[in-house]
Amino acid sequence: MVAVYCPDYDEIPQLGMVTNKGDEHFILHWYSGSWNSSWKPSFTHEAGKRVPYSDSQPLEAAIMWGFKLNLRNMQYVPKDTKAALKGKYEFAITTLRIGQP
Repeated sequence: MVAVYCPDYDEIPQLGMVTNKGDEHFILHWYSGSWNSSWKPSFTHEAGKRVPYSDSQPLEAAIMWGFKLNLRNMQYVPKDTKAALKGKYEFAITTLRIGQP
């Protein structure tokens, strides 16, 4: 799993599974959930077929790589990972707001 920070999206955390990685971007299959709920892969429909909801993100959008959801606990973000993520999001949001009107 990877956590990303995309200022275009209001919700945090923003989690997904990397399906392909290049030198500057990666393809992310988005997951839906929240800090206190379970996480599930997101899907959309194209030409009447259910397909993963995916898009390309720059490598620098990733704020935490390589963690796993707690499968025994209905795909929740583990407590230690949640604490680390909250700190990383706070830093990312604060850093990106500097110099903005």
